[in-house]
Amino acid sequence: MLFHYNQTSDILYFEVLDIRLPELRGLKTLKVAFHHATKDEVVIHTIRLPRQSTVGDVINDLKTKVELSNPNAELRLLEVFYHKIYKIFPLNEKIENINDQYWTLRAEEIPEEEKNVSPNECLIHVYHFMKDTAQNQVQVQNFGEPFFLVIHEGETLAEVKVRVQKKLRVPDEEFSKWKFAFLSLGRPVYLQDSDIVSSYFQRRDVYGAWEQYLGLEHSDKAPKRSYAANQVVRFRSLEKPKDEESKLNNYDDVVERVARHLGLDDPSKIRLTSHNCYSQQPKPQPIKYRAAEHLSDMLVHYNQTSDILYFEVLDIPLPELRGLKTLKVAFHHATKDEVVIHTIKLPRQSTVGDVINDLKTKVELSNPNAELRLLEVFYHKIYKIFPLNEKIENINDQYWTLRAEEIPEEEKNVSPNDRLIHVYHFMKDTAQNQVQVQNFGEPFFLVIHEGETLAEVEVRVQKKLRVPDEEFSKWKFAFLSLGRPEYLQDSDIVSSYFQRRDVYGAWEQYLGLEHSDSAPKRSYAANQVFRFRSLEKPKDEEFCLELSKLHNYDDVVERVACHLGLDDPCKIRLTSHNCYSQQPKPQPIKYRGAEHLNDFVLTAEFFSPLDRLRIFYILNFEVLDIPLPELRGLKTLKVAFHHATKDEVVVHTIRLPRQSTVGDVINELKTKVELSNPNAELRLLEVFYHKIYKIFPLNEKIENINDQYWTLRAEEIPEEEKNVSPNDRLIHVYHFMKDTAQNQVQVQNFGEPFFLVIHEGETLAEVKVRVQKKLRVPDEEFSKWKFAFLSLGRPEYLQDSDIVSSRFQRRDVYGAWEQYLGLEHSDNAPKRSYAANQNDTHLRSRLESTIRKKNRLNLHQCIG
Repeated sequence: MLFHYNQTSDILYFEVLDIRLPELRGLKTLKVAFHHATKDEVVIHTIRLPRQSTVGDVINDLKTKVELSNPNAELRLLEVFYHKIYKIFPLNEKIENINDQYWTLRAEEIPEEEKNVSPNECLIHVYHFMKDTAQNQVQVQNFGEPFFLVIHEGETLAEVKVRVQKKLRVPDEEFSKWKFAFLSLGRPVYLQDSDIVSSYFQRRDVYGAWEQYLGLEHSDKAPKRSYAANQVVRFRSLEKPKDEESKLNNYDDVVERVARHLGLDDPSKIRLTSHNCYSQQPKPQPIKYRAAEHLSDMLVHYNQTSDILYFEVLDIPLPELRGLKTLKVAFHHATKDEVVIHTIKLPRQSTVGDVINDLKTKVELSNPNAELRLLEVFYHKIYKIFPLNEKIENINDQYWTLRAEEIPEEEKNVSPNDRLIHVYHFMKDTAQNQVQVQNFGEPFFLVIHEGETLAEVEVRVQKKLRVPDEEFSKWKFAFLSLGRPEYLQDSDIVSSYFQRRDVYGAWEQYLGLEHSDSAPKRSYAANQVFRFRSLEKPKDEEFCLELSKLHNYDDVVERVACHLGLDDPCKIRLTSHNCYSQQPKPQPIKYRGAEHLNDFVLTAEFFSPLDRLRIFYILNFEVLDIPLPELRGLKTLKVAFHHATKDEVVVHTIRLPRQSTVGDVINELKTKVELSNPNAELRLLEVFYHKIYKIFPLNEKIENINDQYWTLRAEEIPEEEKNVSPNDRLIHVYHFMKDTAQNQVQVQNFGEPFFLVIHEGETLAEVKVRVQKKLRVPDEEFSKWKFAFLSLGRPEYLQDSDIVSSRFQRRDVYGAWEQYLGLEHSDNAPKRSYAANQNDTHLRSRLESTIRKKNRLNLHQCIG
């Protein structure tokens, strides 16, 4: 239960069911939202029926639970996703194929007008929408409840509008603001009152017709259906998005309750952010002030409903902040290697020129008359110089870095024959046998004069970047266009490579400085609080340290060792944090492999400052038994030794010099393990997901072996395998069971794979005797097992009289996992025990914590 691929967890989750699990296995559980025909109310019903039941059975079961508008009403079941109807389920469809994890199942009465649609009428989809102009692109965003409408032949939009207003019960004043459009593939064509609506819809079927619909454009404040059950909401601080805070309905109610809970006088200083159900993180954009009318709107994410909201306490009320645009601008000093990040708050209609003027009051300039510019930087490239008259409301600093800098004097008077070019640092990455250019460091502009050679340019670059001679002599210069480097000689005329005079969007061609990433870096003025977690418990905060991002590797490990009371900082090993999986990265940071602490979180540039604080400034640590410099020369492998005669596995940690071979690993293992006899020979196997992928040759170097994803298994070589005759076969034998998920029969392997010698002419009945003896399976259990020959995942079941060797044409076992002898049975055969027990303290505390949370939740429900 604790095994996941090649990893072992120490966590289990539990829930208490209302019926016994064996009974539940034969049932299909669906959550169906019933929309009442005459009331603005939705009630969610849990339907449990045998898996072979049909949609018609669901409808019949629902009729016994819901209130209908009349006893003869007919119901239908719809599949809804992201405010669109994707399917009307036929009554004879089997429910075992229906997925309600990502799609909402909606049941509703079929209106009388839809039951008798004439050949000249259309049944169309009608969806609510508004336009989103994020990132300068107009996108259609659907919301609210989608529905069907019968459109009569020759009916004008004015006539349709009367019926829509009556159906949705929208007040005249509000409805007068609504616009109607025909949408096909997301593009709206706005309609006039005199337009014949049916002429826009050529298709009469509604199954799969969601790509064309009648759109109702308006703000999202039309009356919404209420859901019957109250919702318990957990609040988390945006600075600590893993911690729970409290519980709660309507935007003002929510912020007032949160403010009261926090002891805050002004609720308008509370800003809320919704939860992303998929990433388990806050959404990038907060909830706009009073933009969501009901609590349910704040909790929905696509088709999922969360019970988490994030909050933050602002320094000014949110209504005031709504009229302002907040930008984080990194100011790069002209003469000092220093960057200071400034938060600029200005009215949304302000321009880049206003940002520059505001910055001038906050920064130290090299001279009083210095002019500033604002750049858009992404992944070490300059993508844009902002014009001074550009409005700041269109600027996005969530994914792009905004950089402000003084304009050098030489750039102010560029002659017609000069070029202003981009200059970027790069190194080549040969991962996956492909040479890729990887940019790093601070990009910049440089004026290239007509006729200037590379040798002359190099002098200016070295002076600008203040690089020592010894280091600079190793640098190479190249012209790069669309990522392909063309290396330059000292005598080359640089300007001849650059035909374009503009710098806006000219990042696809630049002068590249190729060197290792050890050039001096600019320091950031503010220290950063880093959160440290033990590698054994990567979800739990151990301690925090305030560190400068200019601290080098030794500074960091010394501070950690000091905090832990450890004499030797070399025994500390650090591992960076993967912000996507919220787990430690697979590989630790190499000893002194990163010069500055900032390099540990290099990829933070892709994310907003808020995301960086939240998920990037985390480091994992572990305390080693030997100093890391000594460990660097060694290769550490975890090898699971399977005893030949006992059902026991012991995992051994083998440390050897990196140039050692598999033979050396075997010899080291022999000094640690108990063999069945002193002359026993061992082999090392590569196992993944219950299949053997490789037998390692004794002369293979261990530095190339990866035990991160594959299990390394050592075992004695059985005597029968040492003398295999030319007519025998050494085959793979794997345990399997069949999984019929999603109407497809898939083979699922489990348990310990092994080899078996098959003799010429041997029948399955004879093989079974040896397999039962080898695995020590009781007769009663073994009688239920089936044997099959599997090739590429397809089982061919064998009879006792079949000659097994005739199925296996290949004599080699290396890479022969695509054909094997399969043992089909349920996964309850005896398993090998692992010598080291699993520490269950964490599991037990998790279970106790869950029980405490459930009790606390019940208490909240009682109080609420």
